Amino acid sequence: MKKLLPLLAVAFSLVSCEEIVDINLHDGNQQVVVNAQFATDKNKPTMTLSTTGRFTDGAGIGPASDFIVSITDQNGNTAVLNETTAGRYRLTNYGLSAGNTYTLSATDGTKTISATSTVQAKAVIDSVRLELIQFSDFEFTIVHIYTVDPAPEANYLRSRLNYNHQGFSNFGNVMADVLNANGVMDMALAGGPFLQGDTLTIELWSMDEAGYQFYRTLNQAANSDPSSTASPFNVTSNVVGGFGLFEVYERDEYTLIVD
Repeated sequence: MKKLLPLLAVAFSLVSCEEIVDINLHDGNQQVVVNAQFATDKNKPTMTLSTTGRFTDGAGIGPASDFIVSITDQNGNTAVLNETTAGRYRLTNYGLSAGNTYTLSATDGTKTISATSTVQAKAVIDSVRLELIQFSDFEFTIVHIYTVDPAPEANYLRSRLNYNHQGFSNFGNVMADVLNANGVMDMALAGGPFLQGDTLTIELWSMDEAGYQFYRTLNQAANSDPSSTASPFNVTSNVVGGFGLFEVYERDEYTLIVD
């Protein structure tokens, strides 16, 4: 009998390993995703609305059409965005100004979403310095972007790089300046290696805290290790009734040729 017990234990373990476990994965409610980032110096900015899909097969993902989309400032000045193609909405004949607070609203009669953004003081790029880093047989460049704190209150900045006119990268660096009062800030970006004659164009965004938190958590989620047992990063959204980001920001640009 004593010899039989271990054999029974092994037999039960083999049976349990072969058992099919049916995990019931529930699909969440379909959400509207907002991608609305308006620079004050851009003419006729465009935003997109899309819908999330089912976890099981992705059904439902696509452009969100036939929404009535509007933007209103703190004084009640309102403009309606025109849908140019499915899910793409354009703002025309409406000025965006520093210091103003704007509310974006969108509805299709059944779903209603909204978000608010305040335009912050503009940070201007003072200078750019390239630092070559050699690591074993690999080298890369740190792009140091220097700017002076534009205001005594907290500043939230985002920097992006455009290499040889190929378009700005979706990911960049973000910084929250909550302690540095009117000091010099370094918005460093990693890139390269760059060659002599290459053209580098740098963008510097001055955002509100909601925009900073969105890109900070988005960068963390993109750089997290999927094999890690730690809790995943949740991307922070300022959209009520949906997901994504509505941001109105000031923008500065700087171009240099690598020598």
